[in-house]
Amino acid sequence: MIAKALSALAGPLLPYAAGAVVALLLVLGGAWQVQTWRLDAAQARVTALTADLAEARDAMRARDTVIGALQRQADAVAAAAARLEPIRRDVNAAPRTSACLASPAVARGLERLRASRPAAAGAQPRAVAPDVSGGAGRS
Repeated sequence: MIAKALSALAGPLLPYAAGAVVALLLVLGGAWQVQTWRLDAAQARVTALTADLAEARDAMRARDTVIGALQRQADAVAAAAARLEPIRRDVNAAPRTSACLASPAVARGLERLRASRPAAAGAQPRAVAPDVSGGAGRS
């Protein structure tokens, strides 16, 4: 009796059950497709961020290289300033006349300046030009 009742109900409900199964499959397929799209979009974002990260790392390496070069240059400038400061003091201690080139302080300063520079290959030391201003220079 129960079997007759079920078969009696199954006959008219069978098309609806088949439609429900098809609808369920369509919903599940659509959900799967949406999930695939989301996964693809997330993977594209990860790829883009990975490329940006690699670019940022390269920029940081380049920045570190530039900072190192600037530090070496600053050290060289500081060393040159420290090397030239006593020479500047000797030159400033010289009398302020046109005859200052003959003073021992300026001669010492010029000699130290020449000694502090690396000599060019085969270069001869140049003589100091004579004063042609007729004494109208600094006083």
